Amino acid sequence: MNEENNKNTNQEQNNEKHTWGNKRNHPKKGMNLSVLIACVIIFVVAFLIVNISALSGVASSLISVFSPVILGFAIAYFLNPLLRIYEFKVFKGIKNKKLLRGTSIVMTYVTTITVLVAFLLLIIPELVQSIMSFGDKFGGKISGYVNAVINWINNALAHLLGTGNDAVGKDDIISALTKSQNASGGSTVSTAIEFVIKYGTAIVVGLKNFIVALFISIYVLISKERIGAQVNKGTTAFLSKKTKDTLYRYARICNKAFSGFFVGVLIDAMFIFVISLVVFNIFKIPFATLIATVVAVTNVIPFFGPFIGAIPSFFIILIESPSKAFLFVLLILIIQQFDGNVVAPKILGNSTGLSSLGVIVSITIMGAFFGFVGMLLGVPIFAVIVTLINEFTENKLRKKNLPVNTAEYYARDSLVDPYEEHSTILHRIVVRFKKKSKSIKENQENQENKENEENKQK
Repeated sequence: MNEENNKNTNQEQNNEKHTWGNKRNHPKKGMNLSVLIACVIIFVVAFLIVNISALSGVASSLISVFSPVILGFAIAYFLNPLLRIYEFKVFKGIKNKKLLRGTSIVMTYVTTITVLVAFLLLIIPELVQSIMSFGDKFGGKISGYVNAVINWINNALAHLLGTGNDAVGKDDIISALTKSQNASGGSTVSTAIEFVIKYGTAIVVGLKNFIVALFISIYVLISKERIGAQVNKGTTAFLSKKTKDTLYRYARICNKAFSGFFVGVLIDAMFIFVISLVVFNIFKIPFATLIATVVAVTNVIPFFGPFIGAIPSFFIILIESPSKAFLFVLLILIIQQFDGNVVAPKILGNSTGLSSLGVIVSITIMGAFFGFVGMLLGVPIFAVIVTLINEFTENKLRKKNLPVNTAEYYARDSLVDPYEEHSTILHRIVVRFKKKSKSIKENQENQENKENEENKQK
């Protein structure tokens, strides 16, 4: 008995030595590895924060170099749905595949260019006229505004100093401006020349990049199957089947988020432009075409877009007619409410899956880093991130045999109905109306049943 106990004790000691001797199971070794990884991560993050300006400069240079290629693929991506309509619906009777592809591509670009040119020819004359009218009216009122400001300053100084004389005159301001310009030594001319050279060069470079991108988009659409096959070949060669399937699934999620969002936003912006132009002309809002264009263009930015467009438009109208400016605020609120609760949900549906808070956070963060482009791309990018996080979370919950619906995790005493939180105002009104109607109908039925029972008893 003692011999067996000694053997068991020796075996346990040997197992313990073996376990502690194994580097993978050594707690100190694991702790050191975790500390090392944490230090590396902290170092990398600190390096990125310290060198953010240099890295952003490098990234900006790379984006500038590859901008024609990126723009070309983007144009091909947005024109591909129209190309498919021509290939599979309009010209589906053409048997020759090369002829089918060539004809469809030509008609795709002809249709797109025709629509853009027609829109510009329709809008630009009205827009130029509105801008010129605004300039003439505003320029004529500058003198009045200057005199009003001067009178206000003189009254304030007279009240403070107890004098009756004007401390500031219009001639004094003009003289000061003239002296300032003379002291600059004609720098206005050189500044104007620098301005023309700078922006003229930017326009020429931008036009060149656009033409190159246009040709790249044509070649991408011509050989899109070959490009897809090459990508499929590369992923099959270097990735496992599971990784490849996961990558393709993520690509489909990104495609759905970006295509659905941008197509919906463009259609919604066109609707906003048309309805705003009609309403502004009906109510005689000044500079109707200019204001409708500003409102429609800024509307492509979710949440902040209507405010970005409405605020400067309000001040432009205020200069011409204060009463019309406040009428404009009322009209734009009605249009935005109708668009946000009726039109946009029908066009966009649930293309992003982001809450209002998610939209604000995405636009704020991406806008801070990448400006206007970041504000435009922030919503679909964050929508993809949120979708992937939700999938990961729901898979974990399914493994634990737990519900995946977020409504199941609200507090019992919550004041918010979880099943109505993400619905539109119109949808909530309809749901509540149906509930109220159902409740009234049930009360009527109960009352009728009660009366029938009383009649039977009598």
